[in-house]
Amino acid sequence: MSREIVSLFEKQANEIFIISGDASYTYDDIYQLSLAHHETQKHNSIIYNDHSDPIDFITLLFYTLIHSKVHIALDSNLPEKTKELLIEEVEKEPFNDHDDLVIFTSGSSGKPKGVIHSLESIILSSKSTISHYSIDHSDAWGLSLPLFHIGGMMIVFRMFFTGAKVVLAKNNDLSTFFHPEITFLSLVHTQLLRLVESIEQGKFKRPNFKGIILGGAKTSESLLERAIQLDLSLSNSYGSSELCAQAIATPLTQDLNILRTVGSVMPYRQISINEGHLQFERTADNQILFHRYLGDGPKNIKIFQTTDLARMSEYGIEILGRSDHIFQSGGENINPQEIEMALNQNKEIKDSLVCSFSHDQFDLAPMAFIEVNQPLDQQTLRDHLKHTLSTYKVPKYFIQDKTLSYLKKGIKKSRALASNFTMKQNSYHFSFYGNAKNPALVMIHGFMGQSSDFLNIVNHMMQNYFICLIDLPGHGQNSHKTFKSWDIFLADLKSQIPFEKYNLFGYSLGGRVAIGLSYIDDRINKIIIESSNLGIYDHEKEKRREFDQTLFDGIQTQADLDSFLEHWYSMEIFKGITNTPKKSIHSLNGWKQCLNFLSVAEQPNYWDSLRALKPLHYIYGSDDLKYARFALRLGLVGHKIYKIEGASHNVHHMKEDEFLKSFKRALTL
Repeated sequence: MSREIVSLFEKQANEIFIISGDASYTYDDIYQLSLAHHETQKHNSIIYNDHSDPIDFITLLFYTLIHSKVHIALDSNLPEKTKELLIEEVEKEPFNDHDDLVIFTSGSSGKPKGVIHSLESIILSSKSTISHYSIDHSDAWGLSLPLFHIGGMMIVFRMFFTGAKVVLAKNNDLSTFFHPEITFLSLVHTQLLRLVESIEQGKFKRPNFKGIILGGAKTSESLLERAIQLDLSLSNSYGSSELCAQAIATPLTQDLNILRTVGSVMPYRQISINEGHLQFERTADNQILFHRYLGDGPKNIKIFQTTDLARMSEYGIEILGRSDHIFQSGGENINPQEIEMALNQNKEIKDSLVCSFSHDQFDLAPMAFIEVNQPLDQQTLRDHLKHTLSTYKVPKYFIQDKTLSYLKKGIKKSRALASNFTMKQNSYHFSFYGNAKNPALVMIHGFMGQSSDFLNIVNHMMQNYFICLIDLPGHGQNSHKTFKSWDIFLADLKSQIPFEKYNLFGYSLGGRVAIGLSYIDDRINKIIIESSNLGIYDHEKEKRREFDQTLFDGIQTQADLDSFLEHWYSMEIFKGITNTPKKSIHSLNGWKQCLNFLSVAEQPNYWDSLRALKPLHYIYGSDDLKYARFALRLGLVGHKIYKIEGASHNVHHMKEDEFLKSFKRALTL
């Protein structure tokens, strides 16, 4: 086998093999660079390859195979301790003459497994793909997948055995995906999304690819449709480290019916569906299958049953999800991939990952990590899913972020990693945004508001904070919640906030709640308040209760509510406010009920205990004269105050940029 590799290098010596930016390497260049490793590696029978430079990785790979050594592909970004443990595992392995390569799985479901392959499997897998797509020496395959992953490494081998080119593409430079030489390109969902968006936005012209090969995880149907509209030909495929990459694939097509499947079995493969699971078998004519896992002893695998559930359809094999990812919630089976597919139909969602978390009522329940360009309203997400999923399948929590890269192992997102960020169960509907590794920031809205009122602010803050938006009882997603008293409510809310330490922001009524929490919760770091009163005196409370009881009298229809709100926002404290959020008559009962325990008449007067109050950062508008007086009163006793010119009561809505400057400053002081 090694002689065959040398012969091909010699036969194709003057042809271009690798294109990297402005540099090109012929087959002979790569061959000579491969031989140059001999001086440092000649005494080693096992070669560890963790080069981050693609040329160094490729040349050491070929050196290893030419000299019949065992090649161990390692991720250069692995922590040293993890790398040491993997090497220790390799050193214990009794390799034989047919063991040529070890590829580690992505570990998306747990610890990476070492998969042992022969060079024969590599060659047959390459020929299988070459035959399936009719690749010839004039082609060039764009390589953006990591070389230590089977998907990236096999691109090099396919082109090598065709005498064709590999074009090194960089994930951080989208222009390299559009190199004029590229005819084939392998992408995962997120990469395809970036490529499609860049063409739609006119940043790049549609490339003249023969086709884009998709793998990793299922690509959403909405994204497939967008790619087809751009006249891109696609191939959906299925493979794994154990199968030496692709084993099932569709032809290059623009037929959505076919692309909903992973196609049909490729050459040199033997597959079946056994009790709903995909199963692969080694036969005399079908030898592409790994030998064994590291540490499994000398046996060679003859039958490999995957954990992937599949079925045959009119258009090809459909992958239904992984049986080891399915969990029961309240006695019902939940397949995370079904939920992900439903989420990814939303064009505002770039990618998603669903996993389970512990739940007292249902034992386990689903939660979703979502990659977005802009933060989305959680209730809108729920409503979107209820059109396609049973209610019990709708995630209890959503964590939105602008990137899910921290949940990836290799090219795949990891449910095992995601489980490190699952939230504890609580009785509130909280909305989460950002990376859970960042400092926590809890934000509480005002009376007749809801958590989505803060989405513009969240968009600017979620890169640096893990934000939890709370809908107060009687409002938004918690409109059904009610309490007997202010103190009982505060104690309950404190018990539900899921952080060891957090920063706290409240606007108006939310500010009063935040101040109340500050007296009973030692976990709070910074407290930032916007336009809030600290309470009223006892002789004022009866008159306030009478006002609360009649506040919504006479409101029967949406038109009545609209008229009421027009009058409400004409009050002096809202001077100059425009474009206030639309509110629904369906919210009315919740607002009425919450006044029984959230009204300023129902809380302690915290003005009486200023000395015990934690340091505040108080943001107010210059045109809100009532709350400007509160700010000055706080400033006189040492609290930080921030005046925003040209704003009245709702500063974050009226003067967003100025508010953000003060807000960020308060959080960092």
